Amino acid sequence: VWSEHGAAMVAAGCHLPWPVERATIGVATTRRDGFLAVNPPPARSADRGSGAELLRASGLAVGHGSSAVLTDLALTVRAGEVVAVIGANGAGKTTLLHTLAGVRRPLAGTVRRPAGRPALIFPSPEQQFLAQTVAEELAFDGATSEQVRHALAELRLEATARLSVHRLSGGERQRISIARALLIDPRILILDEATSAVDTETEKEIQKALDNLVKGRTTIAIAHRLSTLRKADRLVVMDRGRIVEIGNHDELMAIEG
Repeated sequence: VWSEHGAAMVAAGCHLPWPVERATIGVATTRRDGFLAVNPPPARSADRGSGAELLRASGLAVGHGSSAVLTDLALTVRAGEVVAVIGANGAGKTTLLHTLAGVRRPLAGTVRRPAGRPALIFPSPEQQFLAQTVAEELAFDGATSEQVRHALAELRLEATARLSVHRLSGGERQRISIARALLIDPRILILDEATSAVDTETEKEIQKALDNLVKGRTTIAIAHRLSTLRKADRLVVMDRGRIVEIGNHDELMAIEG
C-alpha cells in the first residue's frame, strides 16, 4: 500500500510514518496544501553550522473562512539556527508554528522545507500518540528495540515502557514526545510552548531534555523564558498575525531603548 499510494498521500498533505516518508519522497514533491518538500542532504549533521537556508515561508495567509489569523507573512530559517517566536496572546504564534510544521494549511502562500515532517512538540502531546504502549509509540517510526530502550533510559522512563501512553502524567507524556523526536532525528524541531502545562519541578526535567534535543538542531520555538530568548540566534516578534520585528536579543533591546 505504501509503495503504491505513499507518494500520492504525501502529495495530498498526509503525514506518514517516518520510514515511509523517507522511502516515498525520492524527488521534490509539491503538496496541494502549499508545501514544497525538497530533497534533503544525506545527513542532518551537515546542517550544523552550515548556515544554508533550510525553511522559507512566503506570502502566508492562514485563517478560518474569511477570518485571517496570519496575513502576508514571510520568514526564512537557516540550518542550525534557533529562532524564538514571541508576542502577546492571540498574536498568531501557535498558528505560525503549526503552519510551518504542516498541521495547518495556508489559505495562500507557500512553505518550502526539506522532505519529511519536522518534529512538533505540543503542550498536550497525547494528540500525536498513535500506539497503545510507550514502547510501541517510540517504535512507530521504525526505531529498533535497542534504540527505544536507550531513549527511555536517557529520559528516565524505563518503568513506563509497557504502560498505555494515555495513562501517563503530563510531564511523562512530554518526555515521551521528546524521546520520539530524538529517535526520528528531524532536521527541524518546532516547540509549541512545550513546558506550559506542567508544574515547576516537571518543567525543569522537561527543559533539561529539550536543551539536549535542541543542540545543533534547527529549532523554531515559542519562547517566554529569558534564558531561551538570550540563547536564540534570532527573535521573531509577532503582533496581530504579522511579524513586526526580527533580530537577536541585544538588537531588539536596543530598539526598545
